[in-house]
Amino acid sequence: MINKIHQMDCLEFLSKVENNSVDLILTDPPYGVNFKNDFYNDKESYVKEESKKWLAGLYNVLKEGCHCYIFTGTKSLGFWLNNIENSSFQFNNIVNLQSYCNGQYLKNNFYYRTEHLIFLSKGKAKNLNKIDFIKTSDSWMNDKRNKNKKEFTYSYPNFITSLFANEKANKKLLHPNQKNLKTLETFIELSSNENDIVLDCFSGSGTTALACQNTKRNFLCCEKEQKYVDLANKRLNEKLF
Repeated sequence: MINKIHQMDCLEFLSKVENNSVDLILTDPPYGVNFKNDFYNDKESYVKEESKKWLAGLYNVLKEGCHCYIFTGTKSLGFWLNNIENSSFQFNNIVNLQSYCNGQYLKNNFYYRTEHLIFLSKGKAKNLNKIDFIKTSDSWMNDKRNKNKKEFTYSYPNFITSLFANEKANKKLLHPNQKNLKTLETFIELSSNENDIVLDCFSGSGTTALACQNTKRNFLCCEKEQKYVDLANKRLNEKLF
């Protein structure tokens, strides 16, 4: 099953994955905000109920101590956290990602300029890998108290800024919910090692799979809509970014 995008529903796919066999989960399920589309159900009632089943299936296939990241939006954060509290997962943190916003002026609200990445683990989380992606500030590099000068810091914040903005800021999307490739590569490198297996059961245009390919990981991916399965596999075979 590895290293190919499969046309399959999430729960059906998870039932075919061996328990305790996955090294990392990085996935972007429907947000449940009644977003109108023709290829998946984004009704709040549906996602609230199904997310309980998704969490149970994800937990079963993940190895002990390994990490699970789930993208969600602000309005759906509440019911995800409630379902997580009633699941077997350990809740660790919420990483806030600055996202592109091109909406109309809101008279009675603030812009939604962040996406949330819920950070879970199966049991106590293993350590994050040390990777070079957050530069040490110039002031600390030049500070006399800094006796061990390193170009990068390995203390990671839970708010990540415009370097990781949604792809909409840069180019036409292949999928309406397409994630930034660099973002996914970063979290894959933080939470897995080369040749590990990374699972994404809401694969969309295949960005997680491409990030795995670029970082020398194996991937287990499925997507319900055949159109995007074909697009994702083409994207992988032809190295289309």
